[in-house]
Amino acid sequence: MEYDVVYASSVEGLIKKVNQMIAEGWQLQGGVTVSTQDGTEYYFYQAVMKNV
Repeated sequence: MEYDVVYASSVEGLIKKVNQMIAEGWQLQGGVTVSTQDGTEYYFYQAVMKNV
């Protein structure tokens, strides 16, 4: 099993990256997490796993 975390600075960017990883055989693990560094810039994270 391989584990990774995908992140982007926009929802659209995260969707694009996650869809690409799903197409490569990765599966979602849990939900999306959102964090901020200074209250104005947000980051979106999604954990993914793949059987190897």
